[in-house]
Amino acid sequence: MKNGKWVMGNGKKRNGYTLVELITVVVIIGLLTLASLPAFNNMRKGARLKASARRVTSALRYARRLAITMNSIYSVAFNQTNNTFGVINGFSGSDTIEKRFSLDETISFDSDGYPIKNFPNDIVQFKPNGSANRKGTIWIKSTDGSYFHITVVNTSGRTRIYPGATH
Repeated sequence: MKNGKWVMGNGKKRNGYTLVELITVVVIIGLLTLASLPAFNNMRKGARLKASARRVTSALRYARRLAITMNSIYSVAFNQTNNTFGVINGFSGSDTIEKRFSLDETISFDSDGYPIKNFPNDIVQFKPNGSANRKGTIWIKSTDGSYFHITVVNTSGRTRIYPGATH
């Protein structure tokens, strides 16, 4: 350093960075990126599970809204075998399907016990006044074992999502 300025061995002022400095910075950025990948993947898995829980809740709320608006029974039928569900006009699987949904490939209805509690034939019915046929819970899980559960209150038909619980 001469008079507060960096100079090269031949006395010229230095403009820019050396190749060693650039490679060092690239290596540091690469190591930081590598270290953050596991956290990023876990965040993606959690986001998929949350999105699936929201999808189930949206279908339930959509069916309730249709039941009130159309003054008719609407239901959500769940198929645990292929992790799909749909909003139907009526209360049996043979009625008109209004909308079909499926869970993300890494998410399933929890089959370790009671995936869909208290709903006969895995069907949630909503009456024209907005109430559900009964109260119950729908469990979904990720391949990493984390859970969400969605509850339906029978008197009001309201739905809520609860994360991270086990049963």
